[in-house]
Order: sequence, then C-alpha cells, then structure tokens
Amino acid sequence: MRILVAEDDRISGMLIRRILELDAGFAITMASDGEAAWDLLIAMTEPIDVCLFDVMMPRLDGLSLVARMRADARFKTMPIVLCTTLNDRATVEKAISLSVINYVVKPYTRSNVIDKIHLAVASTVGVQGVEASGAACVRLGIDFDTYKVLAQGFVDDVLVWVRMASQKLGNPQLLVSRISGLKGSALSLGARALAAKFDVAESLLKRDGVDGITGAFLISVEENVRILQKYLGL
Repeated sequence: MRILVAEDDRISGMLIRRILELDAGFAITMASDGEAAWDLLIAMTEPIDVCLFDVMMPRLDGLSLVARMRADARFKTMPIVLCTTLNDRATVEKAISLSVINYVVKPYTRSNVIDKIHLAVASTVGVQGVEASGAACVRLGIDFDTYKVLAQGFVDDVLVWVRMASQKLGNPQLLVSRISGLKGSALSLGARALAAKFDVAESLLKRDGVDGITGAFLISVEENVRILQKYLGL
C-alpha cells in the first residue's frame, strides 16, 4: 500500500514514518507541508492508495489541501486520514463535508494510526464501500439468500439507530452501546463504508454527546444504507 504523509513537524513526521515502516506492506512518501504534498501528488507516476495529512501546516493546511484534491477528478475519491491536535466540532464537520471520515487525534498510537488507514482504504473498496456479495458469502459460509436476510436485518437496525440519533432519543451511552454491535455487523457483512461511519459516530458521541451527531452526518449514513440496498436488491 502506497501512503503519502504530509507532516510539517519533524519529530511527528519521524514518528509517523516509524509507525508505518513497522508494516512491511506500506511504502511511505513524506512531504513537509501541504504544498509539497500537492506537488508530489501531481508528479507521481504510481498511484497513491491513501493519504495521511496533518491539519495544521504552513503554506497549505490539511483541510485546504483536501479541498483542492476533492476539486480535482484525479483525487476526488482518494482515501484520506487527517491527523490533528484539534478536537473541535467545526474541524470534524469540515472534514466530513470533504468526504474525510477518518482522523487521528494526537498523541499518536500505532494501533489507531494503522486502524484508521485500513478503514479509510476499506471505505472505497468495492461498490462504494460494499464488499462483493459473492466474496462475503464465501467468507461467511452462507448462501446469498441467507446473506440478504441478514443484510436486511442489519439495514433495519441501522435505520432505527439513525431515527434515535436524529430525534436525540436515549442517552449517548445507549447510542454508543448500539454502535458496537452495528459496526461489528457491518464488518461481518462487508459493509465497510458503514463500519467506518459508525467508527466516526462513536468518536463524536463520546466527545460531544448526542449534539455531536449532525443532520449532515446522518444523511451520509442513510446514503450508504441506500447504496447497500440498491446493490443487494433489498
């Protein structure tokens, strides 16, 4: 997996490189700021699989770099993980609006960085984040009809959760407790984009309570549900 990292702080950059180099499957290219990362993106002859950008950088900050990429057809759907010391709602909402749903809050831990990278890549695999149903059936050892029944039950559970969140029903702990099961079901069924959404929802709820789940975020969850329904003919 080819990873482009943009980090202006020398020590943080060394740490990120060290974390990523522990995985033999990663090839890392480092950039010192957002402008350098952009220059590398447009000059590279081999495609980048995922980007890892710091938010606060000179010349071109991480969010501005992402906005520039999303305006370019070559990078419109490229998986991106943002790294930041910021933990404010406005930053998260801006990232979501740019189709960045994975971010790492410093200080870094290896497991968190690696998990977010894999989640970001998984969210773009298959039909907009849905594993091929045949592959999922083989992996699970079930036939397609059984898979569809399970998927329909999962969709129903997700929509119940969305309704509870939109109406601010229940306390944050209840919504978070339901996320664990939904995320596990999403991963089991191969609905990787939805699993990534619930990973973000869990972070938002723990930080901001029910107010952290915005209408725009819930709409994006429902869009992923519709993709799954259309793909499986539910």
